[in-house]
Amino acid sequence: MPLRRDKKPKPLGVCTVCRDYTDEHIRMNHRCVQVHRGRRCSGVYRSSLTVVWIECPTCHGTGSVGSQKCGECAGWGWLLHSMR
Repeated sequence: MPLRRDKKPKPLGVCTVCRDYTDEHIRMNHRCVQVHRGRRCSGVYRSSLTVVWIECPTCHGTGSVGSQKCGECAGWGWLLHSMR
């Protein structure tokens, strides 16, 4: 019988510029930590309560395919559909 993995919770926040996800409460309403082309992103992590998430069709919300991190959702298990 294959090992059943539980679905991951949806991310807590999303960067307003680069759309990076976070699951850390401490990052909420603070500047994004991602670096693009040698410069730190100017966005801010905002609550994802108004975000529409869809379950990753590749990993079915688990964040991994076999023993590897899912490439489609980067291991989050969820994909950003739209921000309101």
